[in-house]
Amino acid sequence: MEAEVLRLALSQRMGSHANPIAVAEALLAVWLKMASCLEPVLGAGGVDVLFARALTLAKGTSPRLAVPGIHGNSSSSLACLCEAIAECYTHTAIQISQQILATFVELLENLIGVRLTASLLRPAWLPDSRT
Repeated sequence: MEAEVLRLALSQRMGSHANPIAVAEALLAVWLKMASCLEPVLGAGGVDVLFARALTLAKGTSPRLAVPGIHGNSSSSLACLCEAIAECYTHTAIQISQQILATFVELLENLIGVRLTASLLRPAWLPDSRT
């Protein structure tokens, strides 16, 4: 999956005045949409395991994520993740968010293939409709 797709999905949800809190909220929105696309196929446990692995890999290159409460897809873990990202500089928050999503997508692509991953996650890349 192209990094540009991930960047665009985040930026659409951040708005024009990006700050670390907006980045954390955008990451959470994209992640929740991704999880909702995948849970019917992989199950909540499967999504949680992949997300935990993506976080573990991201922690290796982003010391900011080395927070004890960040370990999976639980609401408390997501809250800790958002808090850690909100405490970064905006540029760093964007990089970390993109890295987490890209790592997750790469793991999923290795598991089920590029085409199926793209097909399953396509709705997650679309901006939320505000009607």
